[in-house]
Amino acid sequence: MHILATVFLFSQLWFLRALAIVAANEVVPGEVVCRYNATTGPEVNYYTCTLLSLKYQLTVDKFFELNPSVDRDCEGIKPNTDYCVRGWIQQPISQDGLCGPLHGNTTCLDTVKPCCNSETWKCGDTLYGARPGSFYISLT
Repeated sequence: MHILATVFLFSQLWFLRALAIVAANEVVPGEVVCRYNATTGPEVNYYTCTLLSLKYQLTVDKFFELNPSVDRDCEGIKPNTDYCVRGWIQQPISQDGLCGPLHGNTTCLDTVKPCCNSETWKCGDTLYGARPGSFYISLT
């Protein structure tokens, strides 16, 4: 019971933090929303992207997704430069109250009803009272 409550509380805190980031930055769909940057050292090479990925526990593909200016061969990575290692690509925001993968993977964040119900694929206004697992949060 305590573990379930802790997981639910953590998911609510993550959701509220994501909502605050989106609202504060007014990001555009398709833009990278970076939550944490890592700085490369004074010497870099083709393996630096892999090292950053390993150190910050993300896939190399995710690293490249969060850093579109870096070539996939990592040859263009620069020394003493910040690169995103925690974040996501902003999804389109729902304009019609529909959300999720059935509706262009739109999000309800930054709307008056910021929760996407995974049973109806409609935006809702609360996580409270929801059946466990009935709200959809894309982690793209």
